[in-house]
Amino acid sequence: MDFRCIRLLRHYDNAEDEDVIYIDESARYTLQAEWGDKVRVLGRKETLAIIQPLREIDRDGLIGRVSQKMLDLAHIEYGEEVLLSHIDDK
Repeated sequence: MDFRCIRLLRHYDNAEDEDVIYIDESARYTLQAEWGDKVRVLGRKETLAIIQPLREIDRDGLIGRVSQKMLDLAHIEYGEEVLLSHIDDK
């Protein structure tokens, strides 16, 4: 399986209620996923999110941006790390 651990920062202004997590290109490559694919997000609870690319200003670190909705679904807080994994097609 393909996994990646990232630290979450606050959401982008226009992404408060979306089922999306913003990650960098290397995380996408590690997950062997394409932009727009769903991935498993493991916080205190497990949920699914659609991956989108980080904006240019954020692309140099092992960080992610996530919506408030995703924080609630995964029972996580800003600044925590989550484990992302590719969803098997089973």
